[in-house]
Parts: sequence; C-alpha cells; structure tokens
Amino acid sequence: MKNTILTKQPYKGTMDWYPKDMYIRNYIFDIWSRVAKSYGYEEYDTATLEDANLYKVKSGEELGGNQLYNFIDKGGREIALRPEMTPSLARMVANKKNDLQFPLRWFNIGRYYRYEKPQKGRRREFFQLNIDILGVDSITAETEIVSFVIDVMKEFKAPLNSFELKINSRYLLDYLFTEILQIDEEIKPKIARALDNYLKMSNNDFT
Repeated sequence: MKNTILTKQPYKGTMDWYPKDMYIRNYIFDIWSRVAKSYGYEEYDTATLEDANLYKVKSGEELGGNQLYNFIDKGGREIALRPEMTPSLARMVANKKNDLQFPLRWFNIGRYYRYEKPQKGRRREFFQLNIDILGVDSITAETEIVSFVIDVMKEFKAPLNSFELKINSRYLLDYLFTEILQIDEEIKPKIARALDNYLKMSNNDFT
C-alpha cells in the first residue's frame, strides 16, 4: 500500500473548534436560542444526511448541483450533506402534516455543507440560524422576523446604526420580472442568478 502523508490541517473550508472557539460559538448560539424562545419559537432539527434528490429538485441549480456534497452509499443510494434547511424542513413537516398544529413557530441552529470556493466569511462547513413561521399568510409574520433580528442584534449590544437589514423577497422579484419588466419565464432563473452573483462580487469581477 502506498504511504499516505496525513495533514494536520482540517479539510479545506472547515475548521477545528478549540475550547476558546467553542466559548464564542456557544455565546452566539445561546443568544440566538434565548431570543427565539422569548418569541415563542420551538427548536427543531432534521437529518444532516438526506436523499440527494431532495436538494436536486428543491434547491435550484447551484445548491442542488455543483455545490452539493453528495455520494453513493453502500446500498447504492445517492446521499447528500444538507446544504440548506428549507427542503429538509418541508419534507419533515409534510411527513407529519396531519399531526402538527399550525401555525408552526420553529427555529433551528444547524450545520450545513456547500462545495464552493472558501473565502472570508464563507466556508464549506458553516452554521446558520433559521426562523420559520409556517401556516401564516400575512405580512405580520415577515415583520415579526425583522423585529426578531433587531432584538438579536440588541442582545449582542450592537448599536442600531451599526448594522442594516436586507430583505430578500422572491415574490417582489417575480412581480418585478413579470408585471413590470415582462421577462420571459425561461430566462428568469438566469437573471436571478446573475443578480445573486453581483451581490457577491466586485464590479470588476462581475463584468
């Protein structure tokens, strides 16, 4: 067998959590959890390993394609590491839809994996706070999420003028494309991806 030289470094895009790092991570997670529970949200989690088709169908071209960590298990099934929560949450809720009492007010602090180029603030393994209100078709749910985020920042002692909220609405984007710009359906996804890339790049890189 060929000799293998093992590296001391963690896999590219991930990190080791030494005790001092865990102290900071737990501090952040504790605030997230405490504020979420003060709003009446219940904590949940899903499997980290999922059927890869769940993300290929529901997560779009990037997350369900080139950025997906997937492999064939010993049973011949294509499995993926969770790149985002929404498809997993939808599966989880659909599985027991008749047993759940809506509206649902759930939160999750989860670990996710995306095969993308590591850069400052973006790793291949990362944690994310998810807040979900399911079964409420009202603007009050959206405004509550905004209020929640502001209260989280207050708990971190962040001055109100030190941060800004950017609201991403697919409904607003669809309305802009369809009603105002009258863009053809087949090119909407390409334009949406271009806009998403623009927000992640400098002007020189984008052009």
